[in-house]
Amino acid sequence: MATTLIDSRKNGYDPNKLTDQQKAFVMELLASENFCMTEAARNAGYKHPAQAANKLLKNKNIKAALGKAQREVAKKIGDIVNCKSKLL
Repeated sequence: MATTLIDSRKNGYDPNKLTDQQKAFVMELLASENFCMTEAARNAGYKHPAQAANKLLKNKNIKAALGKAQREVAKKIGDIVNCKSKLL
């Protein structure tokens, strides 16, 4: 557990500092096919999604959460490529 906390701080991401609605925005954005920020904000329940999306993407914790997710996906893709190359 301590390692997870240290890794989170090192990456600049503290999940405890995101509200439930901000977490929903991050998840909606990551799940979207076209990475539409306004649609993600709308689905997360923001009243003015275009303005909210612009403001949310300036939030350091949201940027860090998106960066962390991007690194995790890249690592998984790398693992798949390595596994396939070993099979060939």
